Amino acid sequence: METFRSEELIKDFYRFLIQGGSTSHSASQHRDKLRFFLHAYLMEEWPRELDRVNGEIIRDFLGYWFLRHVGGSKSDVTAYLDTFRKFYDHLYHAARISKPELDDLLSVCNSREYFLACFDEYFSPFPDAWEDFSAGRPSLKASDPPGSSAHQNVDRQLWMLVRNLERPQPPAVLDFALFLDYLAHNSVSLTKAHSHIPVRHIRRMNQRFTSPEEMPSRTRMEYSSRVKWFYHLGLTLKLCRTGKKNTMEVEPLTEAFLDLDPNTQLAIILDNTWHHLNWADLGNTETRKVSEWAQEHKEGFAALLADLTPHREIILDPEPGVEREEALLARYIYFHDVVENTLLYALRECGVLDYAVHDQETGEALQIKSVTMTRFGRQVMKLYARRAMHGEKSSTSPLTKLQENLLFS
Repeated sequence: METFRSEELIKDFYRFLIQGGSTSHSASQHRDKLRFFLHAYLMEEWPRELDRVNGEIIRDFLGYWFLRHVGGSKSDVTAYLDTFRKFYDHLYHAARISKPELDDLLSVCNSREYFLACFDEYFSPFPDAWEDFSAGRPSLKASDPPGSSAHQNVDRQLWMLVRNLERPQPPAVLDFALFLDYLAHNSVSLTKAHSHIPVRHIRRMNQRFTSPEEMPSRTRMEYSSRVKWFYHLGLTLKLCRTGKKNTMEVEPLTEAFLDLDPNTQLAIILDNTWHHLNWADLGNTETRKVSEWAQEHKEGFAALLADLTPHREIILDPEPGVEREEALLARYIYFHDVVENTLLYALRECGVLDYAVHDQETGEALQIKSVTMTRFGRQVMKLYARRAMHGEKSSTSPLTKLQENLLFS
């Protein structure tokens, strides 16, 4: 792809800076940054001209690609933000981009804290999933016990993604709060056979949620993806416990969790679902080992999702005749019932992706037809995928391991 138009835009910007009183050294630095961005990154990753760039492209360039391929310093990152601000403000006043396009670009360029957090995360030792975050930590009461779920450190960069990426508020935050509120105000005795929530409580909870699920007349907790997920999530977060008389009870820490802002709650829900919740508890007991294997190779799954174009529907087809990565994605989903029937649901409720299903009878297992990533979800999965690569000691990548274990050739 030729870049004549972009080169002309850069030359025009350089002349504008000189006429505005900038030194030739300063103007040349801005020019050289734009040319590097254009030829080293943009033409390779998102082939297009400079006046067709959006905020997501800049976020990916400075928050990931630049750190991995160039390194540099924090001042290099902030200098690029300054160049982009000046350049795209100039393009707007030259009538080369629209006001909404400028607003999108500036909202990203003004997210200095986010990019500095990306830098710290990438160049620090492989972080614990519950590493403390430096900004926005919820204030806690002195009476809150140490080690409580309210004190559980939130993944800093995930929290920054949640806070900075524009997206609708996903239903998981409100629905999980409604689930905890129901347990706090109702006596729930678990079933003797499996220590599950009884049908009558499941139906009452279901009617409170933002979008009630369709359930068969003779339902069980296994038939509600939402209740099953929240039940195990609450136990994982130590917000709930099973009492001595086999009752489901909330811990005092629940109040502290519900006092957190919605962004922090979402980061905790998403990170616990991905890293700490045992996926085998969500799946069929007869295929527990298969569910454990799915979680063992979740980094490869993250890499597949991170490569999907946002808002593009991917029809799942496991046959090798389709694109290699898309066929691998279909095989991973179809091979693991816990992924197809529960995990994808949880990711959808957290705003990571959406999916369509084939026609089915109420109560039947899902048959996923297609998957569509959101912009927010793609950035989350890029974060998880690159952390796996950053901390990988083996010469084999997580994606290659996934491919080998699915016997994909």
